[in-house]
Amino acid sequence: MATALMRNLVSRAVICRGSHIKALKATGACTARAHLSSCVRVASQQQPTPSTMASYHFNVTIAGSFDEAIAKVTEELKKEGFGIISEIDVKATMKKKIDVDMPGYKILGACNPKLAYQAISAEADIGLLLPCNVVVREEGDAINVGFMDPAAVMGLVDKEGVAELAATVKGKLEKVQAALQA
Repeated sequence: MATALMRNLVSRAVICRGSHIKALKATGACTARAHLSSCVRVASQQQPTPSTMASYHFNVTIAGSFDEAIAKVTEELKKEGFGIISEIDVKATMKKKIDVDMPGYKILGACNPKLAYQAISAEADIGLLLPCNVVVREEGDAINVGFMDPAAVMGLVDKEGVAELAATVKGKLEKVQAALQA
């Protein structure tokens, strides 16, 4: 019964902003059941929409060539203390593996070592959520640069100090986003 309740709880968390997960952890499945059933009634009347779902990214569209965009993004990330520790050329990989042509698409693994160390010190398994991915992709005549929202991703971690750290990282990535728009 608790497993079914947890699945139901997680599927409705978008509507209730996750309050049931904390209630379930704090009070156990039996006492959280009444609270959960009231939310399920509300949730059955409301379907999640893009405006009610938490966003996991933020983007900026820039002009220029794909290679110029990669260089500019890398330069702006460096100004905020990030290095690129991985680079996945999705376009080349898709061509090689399944012979599909697609527009330029690279995933940059951006890491700020000082902040990453703080995160790993707070929660050893947080490395599963690292590094911060930045996607650079061709979109017609423009380049779209997408940033993983660390606050959304690190919201999965229930450890003291992680939310504040995620906000700091997000602020740095937002500075990069703003510099790309300038």
